[in-house]
Amino acid sequence: MKIDSCGNWTWQKETDPAVLQPWFAGGQVCNGIEVKRNACRVVYLVTAGDGKKYYAKLERTGCLLFRNKAKIEFQAGRMLLEAGIPCVRFVACGSRGLHETIIVSSAEENVVDAREYFFAVAAGDPVKRQKFLTALAELQQKMREKGIRHRDFHAGNILVREDQDQNCTLLLVDPVAVTRTGHADDFELARILNDFCPLLTDAEALFLAGERPELLSLIAADRKEKCEKEWNRRKAQILSGNSKFSQTVIRSDGRVFEVASTPWYKPGTLPDDPDALPVETLSAEEAEARWLSMFRARLEGNPAEREYLLREKCGSQTRLYYRKTGL
Repeated sequence: MKIDSCGNWTWQKETDPAVLQPWFAGGQVCNGIEVKRNACRVVYLVTAGDGKKYYAKLERTGCLLFRNKAKIEFQAGRMLLEAGIPCVRFVACGSRGLHETIIVSSAEENVVDAREYFFAVAAGDPVKRQKFLTALAELQQKMREKGIRHRDFHAGNILVREDQDQNCTLLLVDPVAVTRTGHADDFELARILNDFCPLLTDAEALFLAGERPELLSLIAADRKEKCEKEWNRRKAQILSGNSKFSQTVIRSDGRVFEVASTPWYKPGTLPDDPDALPVETLSAEEAEARWLSMFRARLEGNPAEREYLLREKCGSQTRLYYRKTGL
């Protein structure tokens, strides 16, 4: 359908025109806060006329074989809600020509992605830890019962909201890889345990694998194979100093640091006084090898020998700063 105030876009018939006002007009976002951008897409946080907030994701592709991911995601979200699977609410979906799409979803409040919730909130709290893992296992079981397959079931695609009793509500996001085939894939569902290694106990890993020990060895082999296959690309990202693994920070005094991300890929912070941290001063080659080794251990789901926070190149030598014991 067409909406006059929104320019030359065609919208899914389920789209609620009211949520597009007043931030989308003349074919573009005219009043939104940009929260993410890459070469193909940009995401805005917008406010509708009723005061509610939404995320609007605009995507443009030059591919000859166009795949309308926005429409697929929109329909998958609707299907999940109809099946009783918790998912963010999609309220608008449109396209312009063959290469531009937009999808609008509710901006959920008081949520964090499942990986960050586990590492930063639940891992050190036995009650929260048990409730989170139980909620995740229940979500897996519900998807099995409903015959829903999710080819991209990982912690970054799940939001967690904790109530006052420390119970967890889980919400799926980015369901473009979700289909209702009639049969869930147990391996794809269980593979999410990779995202919580190495902190998961053997019993917890088995719990998320549906008490099927044969899946654990398959998942471990898959994790290792995937890391090996992607390592050259990941290595380049890590060493770039500008990726989800680390960010380069230049201080006012001219010192340049690479700040490691957290295990849940949230940007790390540069301490006010880096020199107060324990430090190893090594050759550039040895320091680079140890820096890479830490991140590879994370990708493989293994504990690192030492958790480095900062890397500072100093001529032929490099300083690696690490966390003090007990911090």
